[in-house]
Amino acid sequence: MLRLFNRLGLMSQFAVLALLFGATILAATVVIARSLVVGQAVNQSRSVADMAEHIGTWGSRYGGVSVRLKGIDPAKVGTYLERHLYAPDHSDMQRLVGVQTATDKLDSDALKRLDAYYTKNPALIQREVADISAESPSGNKFRLTARSVFNQANAPNKFELRALDATQDGRSREYFEAVGDQLQYARSIVADVSCLRCHDSPKTAPGFMLTNATFSGGGGFGYAAGKPVAIISVYVKMPTTGRALAQSLSPMAWTALGAIFAVLLLLAAFTARRVIAPINRLRLYAEVLSNSSGIERNQIPDIGHIDGNSSNEIHRLTAAVAALGESVRILFRKARSKSAS
Repeated sequence: MLRLFNRLGLMSQFAVLALLFGATILAATVVIARSLVVGQAVNQSRSVADMAEHIGTWGSRYGGVSVRLKGIDPAKVGTYLERHLYAPDHSDMQRLVGVQTATDKLDSDALKRLDAYYTKNPALIQREVADISAESPSGNKFRLTARSVFNQANAPNKFELRALDATQDGRSREYFEAVGDQLQYARSIVADVSCLRCHDSPKTAPGFMLTNATFSGGGGFGYAAGKPVAIISVYVKMPTTGRALAQSLSPMAWTALGAIFAVLLLLAAFTARRVIAPINRLRLYAEVLSNSSGIERNQIPDIGHIDGNSSNEIHRLTAAVAALGESVRILFRKARSKSAS
């Protein structure tokens, strides 16, 4: 390959090198732009994970949160751990004592006036916020998962299993993969003492955790305080590299890139005019000198500007070749004179 390159003309060699240079700049620009896009997406994912952790910390501060609704309508509140009912006054309490499935009109009205408190722990609060984020048009979403979960709907996917493997030793709290136009990010969750109330073992778990069908998926126990036990996984949409370049590069940056390619064109024009063209004239001059018929017919071409005192190497080479040509012509005339006599 190198031998073939060496046999090319200088202008062709320059063109190949210029193309390689331009391709290198373009590739480097794409790599840098991709790195910036991924870095921005990672920072965005960290912000989402921070928000999810803050929500969990807030819920843990109060030992969970209870949602209050009027009347008994669990469908409005979604998933919950346990429910507590309170009658607003004594008369309603008297009406509801001993009520079974059949009630009269008065009992129905009393049921509608009940205050129902549905308890949600921090993980449930985080999951409901995650459901809201999944419905957002922004395309960014998060969820909580672990190897062992109460609710099988929260079981980890393939990426999350890799993230759990990468963070289980506690040396790194985060793991991410850039796949196409999406960044998949995960941050480990370290269990604290408040988590053990539900996640220690079935023997110590609240009774409602064992009887609620939503949380009987066969897992969710065995957590240890201070150990990584779960992850917050975040999914962020990333722009394409081309779009990111178009959005992030300022007019000055585009001007700088244009200047680089303009300099390449100027270098090509300079090389063609100041190097290739003089060398071609010298080549033609030398070819004529090598042929006695050309000298005899005085067909010696113009050798170009002659300046032996110039620091320009092409000028000095031209002067040397011109002197050599003059010597050849003198020798040719002497040889022809001797042959004629």
